[in-house]
Amino acid sequence: MRTTCRRACASLSLKGLNPTEAQQLFHQKGQFTGTEREWQLLIEHYEGNPLALKMVAAGTQELFNGRIASVLEYVEQGILIFEDIGDLLERQFQRLSAVEEEVMYWLAISREPVSLTQLAADIVTYSFKRLVPLAIKSLLQRSLIEKSGEHFFLLPVVMEYTRQRWFEQVCQKINDTGI
Repeated sequence: MRTTCRRACASLSLKGLNPTEAQQLFHQKGQFTGTEREWQLLIEHYEGNPLALKMVAAGTQELFNGRIASVLEYVEQGILIFEDIGDLLERQFQRLSAVEEEVMYWLAISREPVSLTQLAADIVTYSFKRLVPLAIKSLLQRSLIEKSGEHFFLLPVVMEYTRQRWFEQVCQKINDTGI
């Protein structure tokens, strides 16, 4: 994965997950069935990208009851059911509740892992504060956020997408109000 910057920045190319690692990632999301060749084809198609594979795992569970062969039928026909990361993230965002969306924005703004207490303190909408634990649980299940110890954070790709989405919304509100 490469990103472009207007300012000088570093680019780091990362090797994708190997088949064993990718299957372990999938099995964190549930039960999946597929031959060794089907697994290999699926993982190669997504270049072993952990974020994409997490999202594909969730989608495979939801849409195909964990059957890898069913996903590959679409892939082989050139039908993009899990298009690119941006499209995947946009579809995920469209399903978020208002509190889940606010949590995502606060995690992106924070840029650093934060505790549940810190996150609840940051949430602006008072009625959302009590819903933060449920939102965190849901976002973890959807693989949109990660957890390390007692802290929650966004993977870099998700953070960048979320920050850009937040920025676009702020610009739109400014344009709408004529400020």
